[in-house]
Amino acid sequence: MAEAVRNLAQRSALAAKDITVLIHENVSKGETGAKVASESGAVLKDIVTSVKKVADLNNEIAVASQEQSGGLEQISKAANQLDQATQGNAASSEEFAASSEEMSSQAGLLTNLVQDLQFLLLGNGAQLNVKTALKPKSFPTSNVKPVSPAPYTKKEAKALLPFDEDKEDSERKIGNVAGF
Repeated sequence: MAEAVRNLAQRSALAAKDITVLIHENVSKGETGAKVASESGAVLKDIVTSVKKVADLNNEIAVASQEQSGGLEQISKAANQLDQATQGNAASSEEFAASSEEMSSQAGLLTNLVQDLQFLLLGNGAQLNVKTALKPKSFPTSNVKPVSPAPYTKKEAKALLPFDEDKEDSERKIGNVAGF
């Protein structure tokens, strides 16, 4: 029996050693697990921090995009205003050109009329030049006849030019500014 007790004691000591090794291994594994869990927590904190940074960057990008959209809208409005101003200037230029042509035509006609009037009044040898006179559309020239260099009589002058006393409501009156 002593031998059986010795065998049992040896087995018990061997089992205690195995249990001690298993406990040390489990403690070591537990420590390693705790260490991994701690490191995982730190990694998760870093991930959360990075996600917050990405969210902040996305918000900043959204704000910048809105500002950029507003700026583009203002540029578009300014371009439309420039286009309208350019169109207005073009229309004004066309009107100015038409007015200039009309004024030039009237100036040429007035020059010819003054020459004819000088001829009628002074008889200085000036001659009516119907072919080179500027003829605006509103001024009928079918009744105009070339004249000779001799001075006109009053009756001939009245037939050629409508004086104020001849017509009360005449559009073109000689001797005042009502017709201009």
